[in-house]
Formats: sequence, C-alpha cells, structure tokens
Amino acid sequence: MKMFKSLKSAIHWVENLHKFHKRTTLDYLKSIYQTLKIELNCKKIHIAGTNGKGSVAAMTTSILVSSGFKVGTFISPYVLKFNERIKINNQNINDKLLLASLNKFYFLNENLQNKGVETLSFFEVLTLMCFDIFSNLELDYIVIECGIGGLLDATNILKYDFSCITSVGYDHMNILGNTLEMIALNKLGILKDNGVLIANYEDDLEKTFEGYAKSKNAILYNVNHEKYEILSIIPNVFKYQNNTYEVSLIGEFQIKNAILVLKLVSLLNEAIIVLDTIKIGLLKAANLARFQIIRKEPLVIIDAAHNVNAIYALFETLKKLNKNIYVIFSSLKDKDIQAMLDIIKLCAKEVYLTSFPDARFSLFSPEILIENSFFTNIQVCYQYALTKAKPCDIIIITGSLHFAAYAIKKLAKFIA
Repeated sequence: MKMFKSLKSAIHWVENLHKFHKRTTLDYLKSIYQTLKIELNCKKIHIAGTNGKGSVAAMTTSILVSSGFKVGTFISPYVLKFNERIKINNQNINDKLLLASLNKFYFLNENLQNKGVETLSFFEVLTLMCFDIFSNLELDYIVIECGIGGLLDATNILKYDFSCITSVGYDHMNILGNTLEMIALNKLGILKDNGVLIANYEDDLEKTFEGYAKSKNAILYNVNHEKYEILSIIPNVFKYQNNTYEVSLIGEFQIKNAILVLKLVSLLNEAIIVLDTIKIGLLKAANLARFQIIRKEPLVIIDAAHNVNAIYALFETLKKLNKNIYVIFSSLKDKDIQAMLDIIKLCAKEVYLTSFPDARFSLFSPEILIENSFFTNIQVCYQYALTKAKPCDIIIITGSLHFAAYAIKKLAKFIA
C-alpha cells in the first residue's frame, strides 16, 4: 500500500474525499473511534452555533493557554493553511505530525474499502485525526468546533464536559431544517445527559432550549441578556460586571461571544484562571478573516461574514463608525445572496461584486448584476475601490470565508 511522502499529496487525498456522509446516527463513526483505542484524559469543550464558533474557540483557547494549560483546538475550515485546523497551544500542527496522521488515516480508509464497508468522509477523517493526535499529547483541555449543526456532526461522538451554542440563525437549511426551532434542535444535539450548556439565544427559542435541557437533566445558561457597556469600537473595549476588557476581535457581536466565553471559564472552576490571564487571553485571541484590518487609510477590512445573520451583525458594527462604506462582495451560490446584499445596501455607498475560484461559486443572477458593478479580478476591483474611497472611508471585503481567504492571498502585495 502506498504512503504519501509529501504533505501536499496527502492533503490532496483527504480534500478529495466526500465532504460529508448523510447519516441518521453516529454509531458507525463511534465504532471506528473505539477500534482506534483513543484515550482523551482531559477536559473537553464543544462549540456549536451558526456564527461565532471560531471566535469563541479562539478566545477560550487563548485564555486557557494564557493561564498555563496545555490545549488542543480543532477548527474548521482553515483560512490560509490546512494546518490551521488542528492547533496545540494556539500553534498550528507541524507538517511532520500532520503528514504522519494523514498517512495513518489513509491506511485506515483503504482497509475499510478493502473490507467492503463504508469508508470515512473528509470531515470524519479530520475529526478522528484530531482526536488521535490529541490523545498522545497529555493535554489539559481540548476545544472542539462543530462542523455543521451538532446532533450528527462527527465531533459529537465524544461526551464533553461543557457545551456551547454561540448563536442560532438561518444557514445550511438543506441539512438542518427551515425553521429556527429545527436548526436549534439540531445544534442542541451536542448536549449530553447531565451536561452543562452555555448558550446565546433569543427569547423566541427559550422554550426550545429549556425544554431540551430539561429532557437531558442538564444545566443551562443563557448569556443573551447579560448587560455590558461598549467603551470603544476600534479597539474593541467593553465593561462587563465592573471589569473592563479589550477583545482583539472587532465588532459588538464579538463582545457577546466574549461574554459567553467569560461565563464558560467561570464554570471551569480553575484557580489559576484569574482576571489578569482572562484579560490577556481575550487580547491575544486571533481569528483570521474576522474583521481583519489590512490597511489603515482608507480602513480596509476583510471579514468572513457568510450568511444573513453574520452580514447583519457586521454592518451594525460598521454603521457605528459613521463613515462612507465601500463593499467588495462575493459569496457561494447556496447562500441567500439577495438578502445579504439588501442589508449591505442600507449602509454602503457603493457595492462591487467579484468572483473567486470555488466549486460552489456561480455567477450572480442577471438581476443582481444589473444593479451592481462586477469585476472578474479581485485585484482590479480592490484598486478601483481605492480610487473611490477617501482616506477617512472604509472598504470592507466580505461575503464568504472562502472568499475572504482568497482575498487575503491575492491582495497580500497591496496591503499597506
């Protein structure tokens, strides 16, 4: 049986597997997990949600690492480099360890195929790889971000000490359902019997959350109505429970994410997590393509807002800056592009559409193209926006995480 000698070829293999399997239970994946004899003797934190998962994972990890714990983190998707998916103490997994793990799971998948049984999907391989790697590192904590939903997500095969749901909004409806209640119930599937859930949900989902938590005999905390005071937008400084915090990630929605994290770390009951290490952790937390400033005059921001809720939250923050906003937008075809653009146009002075190389991108509808300027090349689009925006204005590049990652790479030489 062949073995991958280069990381590039191994990543090519895994990225060309089926992305997800449509499953009705996680029993098969659990059986594979058991055959691997993985032992994770550490505390486990599971994070689901429509938006904010990556930010909550980054903040939680940063606080734990700043407090002296050894932490493994699993996120998806990556922005610039595949290694970003698996982190140890906030550092991307090294190439050698990643290649060895990919080879191990390539052999596993080949053996499954040779036996005539179902092979693992892309995300299942990644999840099991992550757990396998973490089991050999004597970690204190693992922080695991869900892929899609929660109930049938591959990450949900473990029993976690703490579960988090960052938000509930309309996304992936073809998988999760067409109502907020259906989407919420899918995400609530991460909550285990006698578990602890820290969540951020609106009042109209109160019965859904409370009913589900009661059915699991679980403890539920909702941080949605927690009071705070915004002291500054850039930098992002807020006051909460008589303490002042600065979050490296920008936007009022990041304050709400931070408050969820503050509640979570208070429940960990760790004596070495003190106010100073919490403040350091929030300030150090980094999450690529989340309100990432790449130029100061004019202010140019790349943000991975990829659905209606995320776009709304992003532009609510931008409105408070009271500046002219020029938007460079692109998105995937399975998103509600018209609804996203409707929100953007309430705030933007001009909107420019562009394309990017992704199998899930397709050209905008004729109706949308008639109403907006379109550029086939993002570099040309960016340079045009620079000619229109004054030094005191804002250029925001948004619409998709995949597009944001593409923009970061393509515009690197223009960043000032």
